[in-house]
Amino acid sequence: MAVADLKASQLIEQWIASGVLSRSVAEAIFASVPTDFTLRIRPRLPLFAHRSGAVAITLCGDVTALRPAWEGMPPTTQCALLRHEAEHVRQQRAAPLLFYLRYGLAWVWGFMTVPGGRGTRGHRAYRSIPYEVDAYAAEAEAARRLAER
Repeated sequence: MAVADLKASQLIEQWIASGVLSRSVAEAIFASVPTDFTLRIRPRLPLFAHRSGAVAITLCGDVTALRPAWEGMPPTTQCALLRHEAEHVRQQRAAPLLFYLRYGLAWVWGFMTVPGGRGTRGHRAYRSIPYEVDAYAAEAEAARRLAER
């Protein structure tokens, strides 16, 4: 499905209207995070993040998703990914300037301390960032709720 720039809340409403989500499941998944941010679908991600395997990135409170990956996902996977990115929007709004500093320092610390062979160290450092731990937990919870419906 081709998607133009739109608010996350609009996409969630589309999923509800098409039966991908019930309103109660959508409210449970997105209750604790903002949904008023812009979702952009692009052929490349900012900062060349797609080159490291990323399929979406949140910068300055807006989310950009990689078009080929996004369009290849079933809507339930898109929903879980959107929940992951919405968690980052919440985190960034809570501490706008400190978010990027803490994120970068956590990655460097993880890179220096997390064991891993060549090629996996950067990914393990990324997955050890507390912001990512929280976002992946939120994504997993969303996926669990979607599987139960």
